[in-house]
Amino acid sequence: MAKDLIRKLRSCSAEERQRVALELARTGGEKGFAELIRMAEGGRRRWLGRYELADQLIAIRALAATGKEEALSYLQKLYRPVESRPVALASQRIGREEGAYFATTHERKTVDYPNARGRLRERLSYEVDTRYTVDAAKWGLIERKKVKETDTRDKAVHYTVSAALALLQQRLGATPGR
Repeated sequence: MAKDLIRKLRSCSAEERQRVALELARTGGEKGFAELIRMAEGGRRRWLGRYELADQLIAIRALAATGKEEALSYLQKLYRPVESRPVALASQRIGREEGAYFATTHERKTVDYPNARGRLRERLSYEVDTRYTVDAAKWGLIERKKVKETDTRDKAVHYTVSAALALLQQRLGATPGR
């Protein structure tokens, strides 16, 4: 049964793939679970083709439908971000010649998901730009206030993964910070 569903999943049309993946999640057992993980990682689908981003998101939804503890730990590992140190892009000179220094007014950091693979990793990763105002007029002290923070996050992809995690946590009675 699982072998037939896996074969069908690899060769079916994109429109049918969601239904087959959910059926595989419900009835596929360990082989079906392994194929869903492979699909979520963007592994080989056929001889020359790989699973695309849409297929990876389908697999993540299907993994949530399995209700397995292994699926929860896999998705938690996949959705664990790593932030880089902020890089200063602009600064403002403060003080006189002999005691001058610079305060950062614009910085950028990247957020990466190193456990995700393929297109999913590209779409989960994003940059955060932060802009500050600098006020040096108060008693010689520097005050830096955050004015604007923007990011390039793909909200649809993040929503899909976080919704799958929330569903699994609810089914398994797990706490979000686990």
